[in-house]
Amino acid sequence: MIASCLLIILFPIFGANTFADTKTIRVGIYDNPPKLFLDEKKQPKGIFPGLLNAIAEKEGWRLKFIPVTFKQGLKQIEEGTLDIMQDVAWSEKRSQIFDFNQETVMVSWGRVYQRKGMMINTLIDLKGKRIACMDGGIYSQGPDGLVTLINKFEIDAAFIPMSGYQQVLEAVSQGNADAGVVNRLYGKLNKSKYEIENTPILISPISIRLAFSRHNPGTPELIRIIDAHLRRMKKDDDSVYYQLIDQYIRSPKTSI
Repeated sequence: MIASCLLIILFPIFGANTFADTKTIRVGIYDNPPKLFLDEKKQPKGIFPGLLNAIAEKEGWRLKFIPVTFKQGLKQIEEGTLDIMQDVAWSEKRSQIFDFNQETVMVSWGRVYQRKGMMINTLIDLKGKRIACMDGGIYSQGPDGLVTLINKFEIDAAFIPMSGYQQVLEAVSQGNADAGVVNRLYGKLNKSKYEIENTPILISPISIRLAFSRHNPGTPELIRIIDAHLRRMKKDDDSVYYQLIDQYIRSPKTSI
């Protein structure tokens, strides 16, 4: 009798695989190391794929990682051709289009970088400048993003949309843009690869989560199970969650 009760309690949290038993879960992956990227063998790596693979292994799920740009991924989630898009900043506007899990995976914010020799210290210094940004990114086009701030203060600047953060920093480094905005973690870990400098301009601290398609009838189940795993992982200092943080962020030997 006790065993039966335990099964009734535990099964809805971790054991319901009805969705994953019927189809493969399609997961969008774009280039944003160390959070997510494809390695030289085109294998998904990073914090988000590591977390999803760990959960999938426990649940018996089948994951198919599909390479996309960030903007393509959001479009495919909206259309229902992807089931999950990784590493998406929550916003009120996006929450009206996609479903999000409730557990924050990471907290991040944006930072403006400048071409060496520039003297950009405040938003006003962006007047007349060419600013590279990731097309569809929250730090450029979100409600508290750089475009909104620039317009609010009536600063005349030109924005150059790029497919990803690598292209943003390349544009700045190569002189095709005067400044660029990327998430602070990507900038911190990749700054040394480019001829760029920090600016003091930090914007839009935000919750980074997973986005889910509303076309998928299994979405509520996926969200419930993933959030249950994330809550458990975040309470355990030895869990795969903190192992991935150590591997990709804290370790001085990290290679991406």
